[in-house]
Amino acid sequence: MHSLILVLWTLPTVLSTCVFPSDDAKPKGLEERAIDSEVVLAAYTRTVYKQRNSSSNSYSAEFLVFNIVKGEDRVVEIYQKRKPSSLETALNRRLVNVSNFGDPSKCESDVNPGETYILLLDVLANGELSARYDGAYGPAVVYTRDKETALEAIGKSSTVFY
Repeated sequence: MHSLILVLWTLPTVLSTCVFPSDDAKPKGLEERAIDSEVVLAAYTRTVYKQRNSSSNSYSAEFLVFNIVKGEDRVVEIYQKRKPSSLETALNRRLVNVSNFGDPSKCESDVNPGETYILLLDVLANGELSARYDGAYGPAVVYTRDKETALEAIGKSSTVFY
């Protein structure tokens, strides 16, 4: 009986844990995942909007974009649909909000304030940016210049802001 209780108690934790596929599953590489994404950004996490006591694990975050690796036309379209804040104007409209982070069953699904990521995104029907999940893999890959350089081959890179 105690074993059954232990299994039932730990099952939700096991089911919500990120598990990378086995080597035999041949997961998509970062480049292939970027090709499948509508928008790829190199961006610094400015703010994370996790709501406490929320029934959904999903949350949004605000990023300071320093390179649009892919989908510049889509990002510009999003900016044109809304009035930028005075901060965005001062930063040359480089702030974006992205929804749908935090799926506990996916790897690389969380973002943290003060960290920089390569973001793999899609554009929702309402024109907002959304985190793109691909199998077990999430939308946020810890940034390195080497990763950014490798991804620039898949789409024309916009101006880099350093």
